[in-house]
Amino acid sequence: MAQTDLKQLLAASTCAQIGFMVLAAGTDATCGGTLQLIAHAAAKSLLFLAAGAWLTALGTQRLPELLGAARHHRTVGVAFTVGALSLAGIPPPSLWAAKDVRLAGALETSPWLYGVALAAALLSTVYSAKAAWYPWQPAVPRPETRRIPGGEVAPLALLALACLALTPVAFPPLHDNVGRVLAYAGQPDPHVWEFVLSGVLALMAAAVTWTWGTRPLPLPARAKSGFADWLLFERAAHVLLVAPVMRLARAAAAFDDRVVDRAVDGSAAAAMRFARWTDGVLERAVDGTVATVAAGTRALGQWARRPQTGQLHQYLAQAVAAFTVLAVVLVLVR
Repeated sequence: MAQTDLKQLLAASTCAQIGFMVLAAGTDATCGGTLQLIAHAAAKSLLFLAAGAWLTALGTQRLPELLGAARHHRTVGVAFTVGALSLAGIPPPSLWAAKDVRLAGALETSPWLYGVALAAALLSTVYSAKAAWYPWQPAVPRPETRRIPGGEVAPLALLALACLALTPVAFPPLHDNVGRVLAYAGQPDPHVWEFVLSGVLALMAAAVTWTWGTRPLPLPARAKSGFADWLLFERAAHVLLVAPVMRLARAAAAFDDRVVDRAVDGSAAAAMRFARWTDGVLERAVDGTVATVAAGTRALGQWARRPQTGQLHQYLAQAVAAFTVLAVVLVLVR
C-alpha cells in the first residue's frame, strides 16, 4: 500500500493473493483456493496488461504521474477498474466468490483465523482502490501521449468479461456448480451473511480509501520510509541471501580461474610434453624396429632366391640334403 509504482503495487498484491491460496490450503478449503487461483489469473493479467498499455501511452508507471490516465483512455480505464474491483473482492467481479469460499473455510477452522483473513481481504481492498484512484482523478497537463496499440483493446475486453463471468452474481450456474463441488468435497458453503458482511466491509474500505485520496498518514517519517522500503525485507534479503550468495559465487569463480583453469592448462601442457617425448623416443624406436624387420625380411628374401636357378641337378641336390637332415632328425629323435 506504500508503493508509488503501479507495477510494484500489483506485484506485491500477487504475493498477498498467494497468501490467500495458502490459507485456503491450510483450512482445507481447496476449492476456494483453486477458484482463487483461476480468478486471480484473469484479474491480475488484466491489471498488468492495462498497466502496460498506460506505460506505452504515457511512458510512466508511477501512480502520481498516472492522474487522469483512465479519463484519457476510457476503455483501458474501465477494464482496469473491473480488474481492481475483482482484486478487491467487491461484488460482482470474480474474486468476491473465491474470497468468501476461502473465508468460509477459515471460519470453520477458527473464528480468530476468520477475523485475520477478513482483515487481510480488507487490506487487499485498500491497495486495489488506491490503484484505481489515481487513474480516475482529474487529468494533469501532460505532453502529447502515444496511442495505445489497438491489439491490446480486445484482450482487455475479454479479460474483463472473464472476471465478470466467473462471479456467481453474473453467472448463476457457476454458483450452483461451486456449491455442488463444495458439498461433494465436504467443504463449507458460504452463508448469505458472509457474502453480505464481506461485501459491505469491502465497499466501506474502498470508500474510505477513495475519500482519503493522497492525504498523508499520521505516521513517523521513519515508519513511512520503512513501509515504502518493503519493511526492510528487501535489505534483509540482500544482506542474508544475496550478498552471501554473491560472495560464494565470487569464491567459486576465483577457484575456477586459479585452480581449475590452471589444472586444465597444466594437464594440457603435460600431455603435449608426453606427446613430444613419444614422438621423439618411442616413435623412433618403433620406426627403427620396423626398418630392421623389413631389412631382415628383404635379406631373407634375397637368400631364398639364390637356390632358385632352374637347374634340375641343383634341385636334386637340395632335395637330398633336405632328406638327409630329416633322416638325421628321425634317428636322433628315435
